[in-house]
Order: sequence, then C-alpha cells, then structure tokens
Amino acid sequence: MSTDLSASGTPGATAGSRARRAWRGLVVENVVVVVVFALAGAGAGWFWERWATPAAGVVLEGAWRLGFRVEGDFLTGDSTSFQRAFGVIGTYAVVCAVVGLVLGVLAALLCRRSELVTLVAVLLGSVVAAFVCYRVGLALGPPDPAVAARTAENGTVLVGDLSIDRRSPFVVLPLVALLSLASTYFLTTSASAGAAGARRIDLPTQA
Repeated sequence: MSTDLSASGTPGATAGSRARRAWRGLVVENVVVVVVFALAGAGAGWFWERWATPAAGVVLEGAWRLGFRVEGDFLTGDSTSFQRAFGVIGTYAVVCAVVGLVLGVLAALLCRRSELVTLVAVLLGSVVAAFVCYRVGLALGPPDPAVAARTAENGTVLVGDLSIDRRSPFVVLPLVALLSLASTYFLTTSASAGAAGARRIDLPTQA
C-alpha cells in the first residue's frame, strides 16, 4: 500500500513553519514595544510641557541673562528663576521615571517570548522615548529666548525655554525602565517557581 504525503505534512516542514511563526511573533512583539515607548514619550513630552514652569530672565546687552529681575532702573538677583530652571529638569526626570517604571513592568508581564530580546527592545525604546519626550516638550514650550534677546532692549523680561543643558536627566527613563523590567522578571519568575513547588506532591515510596 502506497501513501501520498505532501511535503507540508512532514514533521520537518511543520517544525520549520512553527519556527518561522515564532520568529515573526518575536519580531512583531518587540517592534510593538519600541513603538509603544515612542508614543508614550510623545505623550510624556506634552505632559511635561504642561507641568513645567520655565524660568524668566532679562535682556542685558543683547543676551538673555538667567537669575536677574528688573526693579525700577536696576537689575537685581533672582533666586526664583534658578529654582524654576532646576524645576524644568526635575519635572522632566520625574515624568521619565514614571513612564519607564510603568512600561518596564508592562513589558515584563506581557512579553514572554524572549526575555533577552525584550530587554534590548526596552533599552532601545526607552532611549527613543526619552528623546521624543524632550523634543516634544521643547517644541511645545516657549521659544529660545536668546533669539529674541538679540533685538530686545536692556531690561526686557523674557521667558526661557525648556532646554536641558546636562546629560544625566536623559538617563532616567532607560535606567528606570530596565530596572523595573528586570525586577518584574525576577519577582514573577520567583513567584512561579514557588507556586510550582507548592503544587508538587511527593508520592510515598513502596517498600
């Protein structure tokens, strides 16, 4: 008796088809992770711009000076402008920390195909999110006061923009995202192992 099996029905072809589907699913899953991070970064940038209060400065000899205010015909020091300048950095860091925490935990809970690939996707996505958050907030916020200061009169008060002149705040989102991802993986894996151990039944041995 002869059998007529198609090539697609062989075990090797079936295994290959499953492997291709697994790779496609892995790629799609982690592309979605990066895209979600980018979209969250855009929303975080909008929120940051609404929350942050830019510092104000005065024009002196065609340049915008932070830390001064006008009192009559004199310029005096203004500590409030420095506080607001640091507040811009602080609010950006807080917004990024929240985004990194939430998305890192969600990525760990929802992406279980490959922890290593998900870690790389979260790292890439968090870097993109930090950049997008900053650029969106900067674009929505006040313009660069240095441009208007070139033609403004001395003593003119101009509101500053949301620019950040240091690198450390941009590390917050990737760092928190990776820490939350790793912590969630560790906690959920430990919990699963503990539950499996609790369900284990030791059968009595026969003499």
